[in-house]
Amino acid sequence: MKSDNLIEIYRPISDDLKSVDQCLLDVVAGALDPFPREIGAFRGAGKRLRPAMALLVYRMASEQTPPRRVLEQAAALELMHIATLIHDDVVDGSYQRRGHQTLHRLFTDKTAVLVGDYLYATAIDMFNRFGTHHSVNVVTRTTIGMAHGELMQVLLTPESRSRREIYLDIISKKTADFFAAAAEVGAEAAEVEGPRREEFRRFGWNFGMAFQIIDDVLDFTASPDNLGKPVFQDLVDGKVTLPALILLEAGAQEFLMSVLSERKLTQEARAALSDLLASHDVIPRALREADQFLADARDVLNSLRTTESAPAFQSLLSLCDYIIQQKSLPQLSLT
Repeated sequence: MKSDNLIEIYRPISDDLKSVDQCLLDVVAGALDPFPREIGAFRGAGKRLRPAMALLVYRMASEQTPPRRVLEQAAALELMHIATLIHDDVVDGSYQRRGHQTLHRLFTDKTAVLVGDYLYATAIDMFNRFGTHHSVNVVTRTTIGMAHGELMQVLLTPESRSRREIYLDIISKKTADFFAAAAEVGAEAAEVEGPRREEFRRFGWNFGMAFQIIDDVLDFTASPDNLGKPVFQDLVDGKVTLPALILLEAGAQEFLMSVLSERKLTQEARAALSDLLASHDVIPRALREADQFLADARDVLNSLRTTESAPAFQSLLSLCDYIIQQKSLPQLSLT
């Protein structure tokens, strides 16, 4: 199975994802004009990683075709994700995402916040109708954590955010716990109990930690066309991500703190930043940290494998390879 092709990776759940897309379209169709068309364009560029995680875990754990209740929960996870992106774009003042204008740019901040609230409330309602008491608890706890992580990113000073343990805590709350929840929802829907369900959750968490680190690396390596926003935008927005932390640990405090406080990068500063990244081997070092989380995820997955779960297992394994072999990342020897 090619790890650079999501269509191939998603083959065991291709029909499931079509059903998820229909659930999402039904939600949009039930909303008020004038934003359904714009939400549709916004959703179209997504990779569906979170519902795919839930569906693949379900198929791996149950070896059955997911019923409607599972498809609805998978769709609800994607609605939650879309809602967080809409809210994040308002908080960050972002005007572009994945090559599309953001919702608050097309309309207003107020409209975007209300749309995000609508999608979030709809997702919770879907979990209440189609999930279990446990799955509802999982997603509500995750929602609280995600909001707390966003508050940490907004309210903490650059000096406080320039500590590795704070960065790891933020990405755990904002990203890794969401992937962990997606895996746990899939396992819960398959009636997996106790320690084995927790292992599926641990797989999702390690995958999510790697995913966010890689996403943060892409801000330093991808072209604006592939990234959907200017390169180094996270740094300009005041976000201290792993590449910046590695530079800080290498002694570039004065330069980076100046960027973080002034919230701008001149052409000369961009060139200096590129030189610093190269001279301190920042990108390979960050990717190796991401790959360690992926190694832990693969170990967990291997411990959960059964003969019957092979197709879904292979897809989840390939998903780990996919996120670290994206074309905008340098192809490195990570072992």
